[in-house]
Amino acid sequence: MKVGYVHIDTAFVYGNEEAIGRALKRCFKDGKKREDIYVTTKIPHSKFNDVQGTIKESLKKLGLAYVDLYLIHGPLGALCTPMCPMHKVWPQMEKLVAKGLTRSIGISNFTVQMIWDLLCYCKIKPVVN
Repeated sequence: MKVGYVHIDTAFVYGNEEAIGRALKRCFKDGKKREDIYVTTKIPHSKFNDVQGTIKESLKKLGLAYVDLYLIHGPLGALCTPMCPMHKVWPQMEKLVAKGLTRSIGISNFTVQMIWDLLCYCKIKPVVN
């Protein structure tokens, strides 16, 4: 961050949240403000059964009270089949915003058809794909 980075992109599956958390702690100690850094992390399809628990685990590793953006890393499992219907996962994502665990929610690696399906029932639209 000393070289000007203000957006940190991490993910549960990258295995780097703890290292990012240590780096953020040093930055905050050196005077960087939390609101000056934009942190994104992601939930993998293998964790769809515990959306809130997974973000809390990520937040603990990152040493943060909230992330700026929480993404569904991908809607499909290893065999390209849905692991859990999005109409069950997305409302859990929306609850994270209401609880202040993330400022915004989005998706990653979704097809156009998957996005159209999601837009039919979501209350909070994904901010990014």
